[in-house]
Amino acid sequence: MQYIITKLSVHSSLVSKYIKASPSLLFHNGEFHYKNMKKERIVETEIKQAIRSNGSGDMSDVKAVIIETDGSLSIINKKSGEENIDLDSPLFSEVKK
Repeated sequence: MQYIITKLSVHSSLVSKYIKASPSLLFHNGEFHYKNMKKERIVETEIKQAIRSNGSGDMSDVKAVIIETDGSLSIINKKSGEENIDLDSPLFSEVKK
């Protein structure tokens, strides 16, 4: 069964879309994305913990938090003087917004 599903997902973009996970945006510009958080079954506390673990002491230091396909949280920090990190760049093209 797994072989068949894998084979279908490789040859069909429609099947692949429903089978494979994609990263999701959970926090952006100071706002939580509750719809994505609910879908990914993650709460604010877990996001805040990840931000603290990343070494950020303030939520305003964080541009975005993305849950990756392996379940890890990626923290995108604002760089000094660079407020507008472009989430439309190719690096973020797979992220559900």
